[in-house]
Amino acid sequence: MTVIPTETERDPPARRDLAYARYGQATWEWWCKRHNAEFVVLKEPLGSELYKDLWPTVQRWIAPQILLRDAAPDTQIALVDADTMIRWDTPDIFDLAGQRFAAVQDLAPGWVHRSIGAFQHLFPNVSLPWWEYFNAGLVLFSKAHLPIIDAFVDFSQRNWPVLHELFEDALAIGTDQTPLNFIVRREGCPVHFLPPPFNLLNCVPRNFGVTEFAAASILGFETLQKRQ
Repeated sequence: MTVIPTETERDPPARRDLAYARYGQATWEWWCKRHNAEFVVLKEPLGSELYKDLWPTVQRWIAPQILLRDAAPDTQIALVDADTMIRWDTPDIFDLAGQRFAAVQDLAPGWVHRSIGAFQHLFPNVSLPWWEYFNAGLVLFSKAHLPIIDAFVDFSQRNWPVLHELFEDALAIGTDQTPLNFIVRREGCPVHFLPPPFNLLNCVPRNFGVTEFAAASILGFETLQKRQ
């Protein structure tokens, strides 16, 4: 879990206050002890001077690099957002993932389609369907996926000026989540989708309704027409 203070002004002060993280942290600490997992909280930036300007959402991916390089072959990591809480009766997510790259499908097609479009120019030869897009609030992976993590961190560092400019509109298009989806797709890494209850974005899920699905479908059709 990453709880690194940020100086960015993209969000109002209420969103930059990370005091809320202690509640999610308490649930994960308890769950990890129950399932014999080590819980790690990232409170300070990682990496060399090359990475000091990266936002916390990108900085957090340096931690798996460090942890996996000297880890045993069967080591697994779950990267979780600071605003996530885990139920007391949640089964062992590491068993569910196995050694696969696992996450939950993002069920907000309108937002996902918009975010994919915003980052698509950085991945001109990669096709990322919105219905195969995962949410990065909970991502599980093993040592076999270290090349994917390396590729993402390297891409972020090399393209930071462009990404930083895009991230300024983060509420509309996100930050690390979509570039990570593109890189996982580009590298041909299969994603094992966990059931939606393993990453609900709201305590009381909102129905998307016909309008949002229709808008996403129409946008997709327009994109297809342009390609033809």
